[in-house]
Amino acid sequence: MAKSTTNRRARETSKPSSPVPPIATTTLPSALPKSPVGSAPKHPTSPAQWQQTVLFVLLLLSLFTPLVFSTTSFFGFVSERGLFFRAVVELMAVIAVFKPGFWRLGWSWLQLSVVLFLVVIGLADVVGVDARLSLLSGFLRMEGFVGYLHLGLYALVLARAGFSSQQWNTAFLTSIGISILVFVVGYFSPTGWLGDRYRFVATVGQPTFLAIYWLIHLFLAAYMALALNKLPVRLRLMSFGIVAIILLWGIILTGARSAVLGLFVGSIATGLAWLWTRQRILGNTARTLPAMAAIIVGITILAVGSYTMARYTTVFRNVPGLGRMADLTRGNNTLPARQITTQIALRSIQERPLLGWGQENYSYAFPKFYDPALVAGRATEWYDRVHCVPLEWACSAGILGFLAYCFLWFWLIRRVVVTWGCSRATAVLLGLLAAYFTFNLLNPDNLLAAQFFFLLIGFVETNQSGQITAFFAKTPLARTAIITFWLVTTLGLAYFTLNGYQTLHRLDKQAAMTNGLERMTFLRTIYSQAQIGRYEVADAVESFAISALQQPDLPPSARQFCYDQALAVMADQQRERPRYGRLLLRISSLQAAAGQYDKAIDLIKQAIALDGPSRPATFMLLGETYLMQQNYPAAMVAFAQAYQLQPRWQLPLVSMAQTAAFQHDTTRMNQFMSQIGTQVFLENLPAIKQAYQTANNLPGFITRILAVPRYERMLFTRPIYQEWILTAFDLGDLANTEAALRDFDLHFQEYHSLFSTADIDQLIADSRRGIRPDGILTIAARLPVNDGIPEWE
Repeated sequence: MAKSTTNRRARETSKPSSPVPPIATTTLPSALPKSPVGSAPKHPTSPAQWQQTVLFVLLLLSLFTPLVFSTTSFFGFVSERGLFFRAVVELMAVIAVFKPGFWRLGWSWLQLSVVLFLVVIGLADVVGVDARLSLLSGFLRMEGFVGYLHLGLYALVLARAGFSSQQWNTAFLTSIGISILVFVVGYFSPTGWLGDRYRFVATVGQPTFLAIYWLIHLFLAAYMALALNKLPVRLRLMSFGIVAIILLWGIILTGARSAVLGLFVGSIATGLAWLWTRQRILGNTARTLPAMAAIIVGITILAVGSYTMARYTTVFRNVPGLGRMADLTRGNNTLPARQITTQIALRSIQERPLLGWGQENYSYAFPKFYDPALVAGRATEWYDRVHCVPLEWACSAGILGFLAYCFLWFWLIRRVVVTWGCSRATAVLLGLLAAYFTFNLLNPDNLLAAQFFFLLIGFVETNQSGQITAFFAKTPLARTAIITFWLVTTLGLAYFTLNGYQTLHRLDKQAAMTNGLERMTFLRTIYSQAQIGRYEVADAVESFAISALQQPDLPPSARQFCYDQALAVMADQQRERPRYGRLLLRISSLQAAAGQYDKAIDLIKQAIALDGPSRPATFMLLGETYLMQQNYPAAMVAFAQAYQLQPRWQLPLVSMAQTAAFQHDTTRMNQFMSQIGTQVFLENLPAIKQAYQTANNLPGFITRILAVPRYERMLFTRPIYQEWILTAFDLGDLANTEAALRDFDLHFQEYHSLFSTADIDQLIADSRRGIRPDGILTIAARLPVNDGIPEWE
């Protein structure tokens, strides 16, 4: 009788063929039990369960942070969101400290790396150049040591709260849903776009920070598609596909190229990590290495092909955000500016290598090591942050801070690999971390991204058996001391959060006040009571005083009162920040508005002595102050110094031409005007026209417009044509009036559905009869075009 081969095969395949463990599941690992570790009785009404439920609700509440913003509050996209997150974390910290088992859990190296990171940056902030700013931050950024202390508490509470895998899945699904809601709310909101639908900011207010938020959730959605393995595969793939399309489209609309680069690197990292896990399981290196190469080549070809299509296809270039991603010319190319700021940061690290300058103090180092090459392009002239997170920590907290930051990343990656082992979940989480790290190499960090970084720390640490048992775990006295310290710290943080809310509320209230004297008095009171954002409040006081000083119909006593109040506030700021050159420049603006030009000039010179003579913009401010003082020779010298620092920066030429006009030196004015390029000429057209008016040479203004080459007139906008047409008519130059009108008709011919050549002919006929062609203003108002000067190479 023949033997059954089927049964034999079944017996053979049921035996383990190798000692290699099977592929890990993609739900939470076995190290994360489904019930809290060390919790008290599991009765639904027990205090432990009640605390667990409240903590979970607060976790869900914290995920709504991106939807918290205000378009009317002081820095409402940052301040409101930051204070909301801080308040939620403080509640979590107070509840968690009394949770049974919270302190009995051991401490892992990852948790200790969080504590070490906080200790190092706290020490660096205390010994930094501006300790108050480093510790408390302000409404503009809402970071500082207090901000990162909240993030650290957030991670530690989540790590030790004992959430189950079902709770984490619920939290992640909720967060993914919120990310979709951010897209929907922002897309249809008038405040959801920068400019004329140029870049998408949704409810976040900053396109780059929005992009990294969505990029994190894109990988999070991929993780959940693997984690929910009890659902049908088709349903998971369809759900992930819908979420991925929405989030990818949102990232494209932001125009954030660094997020796309992060997606590219993260995708490669995910593929390579997945193949690595397969190789560890199957041990087939011969097949794994070619597959890894194929993934890298395939994703690279896809990325290059997408860029080429977006760069050279008109349809794609007109998509908001996508055109910016594919355009790396002139002002759209921020890489040269980032390279310069990186060099500035490296030089600043050399001066304070051990513990750095303190958080948010890059604005002290930046002007001191300023490189005038920064203004040669069309990038931002001022940066108050290093656009590279690892380098920023090296600048803020020195070598020790940089090592603590690297230590944190090392133990996080190690925990992911150790916890999930050879699984697809490991690949996705490592891809998320790679995408986030790549993004951080080109950008500063922000609350939303940092929140999920520390949330991920809490997630991978959930209920892990700590390698280190804290001495206070078994010592009642030590445990009491640490609990007391924890509570006192949390209450102290709550005080600053409450003070921030009160300050914001008062600032909103003063904005609605109509009595100027009462408003200034109230602003002074707000400043005296503020702890967070004192510099921003002081700036608001000074701005209001400057606006009052510029109102000639205001009684002299009222202007003097506003001036005195602002000066007292700024004097207090000087005591707090005695070596801050930018503060001196700000005070100089107040003195200049009050007509105290000698004092303003002296303050600017003090700033130059503090920060060094390398920043052209400071000499421009000095020249403008001399110009207001009618000291034209000194103004010309200051503008010339700015120009000599960076001859490729042409803005000083405009100011020098204006100064020559005030001196009635037409020859020198024309000399400077002839050196100004078309781009700068068009961007500063009002100032240039004023210079020609001052020199009584408006015909020269028309001549300068006509000197623009025909092929560069594609840069002309509606205001430029209006100035050309109406100025020529006012001068009685009918030939140039007609030429300008004809040029307008040709330039905007694609909008002939909104106006016609007959309309232009009628304006020409009217001008010949002596009727001013003001109708061009009506026609121009119909055109749905952007009046920004486009880039020109």
